[in-house]
Amino acid sequence: MPNYGEVIATGNLDDDANLAFNQGHVREFNLITNSKSEVDSYGFGIGMNTKFFKNFDFGVNYNFIDYTMKDLDLGLFEPNFNSPKHSAKVQLGNNKVFKNFGFNINARWSDKFRWVSPFVKGEVAARTVIDAQLNYRIPTIKSRFKIGGTNLFGKEYLVAPGTGNIGQLYYLSWTIND
Repeated sequence: MPNYGEVIATGNLDDDANLAFNQGHVREFNLITNSKSEVDSYGFGIGMNTKFFKNFDFGVNYNFIDYTMKDLDLGLFEPNFNSPKHSAKVQLGNNKVFKNFGFNINARWSDKFRWVSPFVKGEVAARTVIDAQLNYRIPTIKSRFKIGGTNLFGKEYLVAPGTGNIGQLYYLSWTIND
């Protein structure tokens, strides 16, 4: 709706309302209704987890998600699909690399995609996130110490427009009775 001017019952705008639209001085609102458009979604995921050299854990997965749309709403409908077309993850770990010493590392990647919701619309950038942790077990006190971080070496990223940035998290933990 224009912030000023008048929308005439026939759908026409007076000069002030036309000026408001041209300058972006409008209030957006959403009308929730069923769509005549047809949306078909499809995709697949493939993954593998295995052990090698006795104690190494390795995993990899890939997901493909997409949709097609037959527009029957004269371009007025945009599906809220909100998912990257491509995403992948690779993980490697070993809790016993050396005596009582272990590690885990994983890398996650997502393709860029368009986010659409009543709150906000926008692009979500592609991202690569690397998480890692080292652990050390002390059997005499039944404890395991871990040090690690998420989004190592990465820049802050968004999971959706209008949300807060996700940065790095670093941690140190002590688990007793391990």
